[in-house]
Amino acid sequence: MRDEYRQSRGCGFVKYLSKETAMAAIDGLNGTYTMRVSCESHKFTGLYPFPLIVRFADPKRTKPGESR
Repeated sequence: MRDEYRQSRGCGFVKYLSKETAMAAIDGLNGTYTMRVSCESHKFTGLYPFPLIVRFADPKRTKPGESR
């Protein structure tokens, strides 16, 4: 996945066989690691700590002009 500047958003997807195992992964990993993320914007530039976010994926949204 890419942002509006075509930079990698640094995300991935994992599929589990059951909701229980997915919840165990979310509970065990969410916020447990801090990554050093490069950030360049009009306000600041540099490396900043960013927590690992583990959650269920957002439902797919339809784009304008697309049918589901």
